[in-house]
Amino acid sequence: MPDEVLALVRCRVASEPFSLSAPEARWIEALGDHLLRFLRSQNRLYFESVEGRQPVWVSRCLDAGKPASLVSRARAARSRDTLPVIIRPDLIPTPTGFAICELDSVPGGFGLMAALSPHFAALGPRLLTHAPVPDAFAAALTALSDVASPRVAIVVSAESSDYRGEMSSLARALRGNGLSASCVAPGDLRFVDEGVCIFEHGRLRRIDVIYRFFELFDLPNIANIEPLLHAVDAGAVTITPPIKPHLEEKLWLALLHHPALKQWWWNDLGADTYASLIQAVPETWLLDPSATAFPTLTSTGRNLGSWDELAIATKAERHVVIKPSGFSEYAWGSRGVVIGHDKSRADWTLALNKALADFASTPWLLQAFKNGRRVSIRYHEHGAESVMEGRARLTPYYFIANGRATLASVMAMVCPLDKKKIHGMPQAVVAPCAVETD
Repeated sequence: MPDEVLALVRCRVASEPFSLSAPEARWIEALGDHLLRFLRSQNRLYFESVEGRQPVWVSRCLDAGKPASLVSRARAARSRDTLPVIIRPDLIPTPTGFAICELDSVPGGFGLMAALSPHFAALGPRLLTHAPVPDAFAAALTALSDVASPRVAIVVSAESSDYRGEMSSLARALRGNGLSASCVAPGDLRFVDEGVCIFEHGRLRRIDVIYRFFELFDLPNIANIEPLLHAVDAGAVTITPPIKPHLEEKLWLALLHHPALKQWWWNDLGADTYASLIQAVPETWLLDPSATAFPTLTSTGRNLGSWDELAIATKAERHVVIKPSGFSEYAWGSRGVVIGHDKSRADWTLALNKALADFASTPWLLQAFKNGRRVSIRYHEHGAESVMEGRARLTPYYFIANGRATLASVMAMVCPLDKKKIHGMPQAVVAPCAVETD
């Protein structure tokens, strides 16, 4: 594997693809359409809540802690129906199937998969993909523009600089597909006659589509953000993911399970999608200090009568996770994740009380902990091959174009058994997923 590809990887690289059974592969292939319906329904429920046709507390929770200007921009009529072009769930393979623990609309990793996949494909197994990442990404970006071959800028902030290498690599791959694409920092943007431009080969080139690789909570720290948002508002450039913070909240998983919304989800998603998602998404609750109904701890079957009872629950009962919903520097990279049975009672109580106290500005979630099944994976390090036992997180990348979701890649991240948080770390092993042969 070329050095320029290995330079994109911040962990170990597997010796072979991560193997999935044919039924597992079919489940992941079908998931894209379910998640696209879910995304559309999220947007629809938000606006119906804003308009008073559905419970107003839904939009109030989703808007909590956001500046009024950002909320106003998210509700603009011209962008009401716009959606992100990438859907990436976090899947934990468990002994009984996949658990969908998170959804990410501004994901990293797909540039890495674009670089790694051709080398793994040469090993023989059929990778789980319906189109290469550069092809699917190019189709999704082109579908956003009225221009037949739009000029694209992938804008990576300083906060997201760890991903600049893979995004630059992906921009080169897009150019190889005939799409004019560059990876730039926000400070590289120039604004001429309300249009957005970059310098390229000594000339100013106008940008048609911007792929936003920065989080909305970080907007105050983004260079040129005000003229950029003005250009978006004026229709001078298209930006994706759209400026819609309500679509970047993890609390949608709690809303999916909320009993007051069950009939709405059933009607809007359809019976098949609703049943598929309810089965796959672990039970998730809003940590609302004013709640009058409380979870049942699935590890012991104990019915909680208050959040105070959760604070004094034993470790054996605390097979749950606390995480911030979104719009926070702690809401990505597992930074804010607290695993109940991994903490002392004092630390657990402190984390729970903070989550409850933050509700008005940063809602937090309580989610049932799903323990991944044990897997083994081979990898090369220091010139020798080793085998690691661990647990995996799978991240499929679905690209949205013309109303359809295309599965482009599935990344497996395998972490050592002693790690309860499964995410990118130096000890992890990364590989694209392949379908095992009979």
